[in-house]
Amino acid sequence: MKKTLLLTILSLLAVGSLFAQQSTAVQLRDSKTFRVFKADPVLGTVISIDCGSAVVRQGDAPFKNGVANMNVWYIPYVGDVAGAIPAADAGPIASQGVEGLQLVLLDGNITSGTWAETVGIWGTPTSSGTASFPIHFGGQSCTLSVTVQP
Repeated sequence: MKKTLLLTILSLLAVGSLFAQQSTAVQLRDSKTFRVFKADPVLGTVISIDCGSAVVRQGDAPFKNGVANMNVWYIPYVGDVAGAIPAADAGPIASQGVEGLQLVLLDGNITSGTWAETVGIWGTPTSSGTASFPIHFGGQSCTLSVTVQP
């Protein structure tokens, strides 16, 4: 009775973890042992991303040539299947055009419906102009353009 109750409790905890994280599963081998292993996470998919409508967090200073800075941006998207963003898509992504900046996706997960992906951009721009970041996640791509002042 005690072993069955213990296994039932462990199973319920494992199932709760499975639903909460979508990346943990429990395998019961027999009545005496069990092991926890990592399963592949469900990868999220996106219907559309709109880099042209991205906005910078209120109060963040603009980038200036030769001055170290960090901004947070919000990029609107429409999520289809909720799930993880692969680490390879999360960055860091080096800026093109104006060099010296990097971007990283901060959320790590895609949510179904209309949302905004939070990204962090940091570094010291090497010139003024436009820094561009090719972004890809959830099967869609866009380019975020950030102005760097003189």
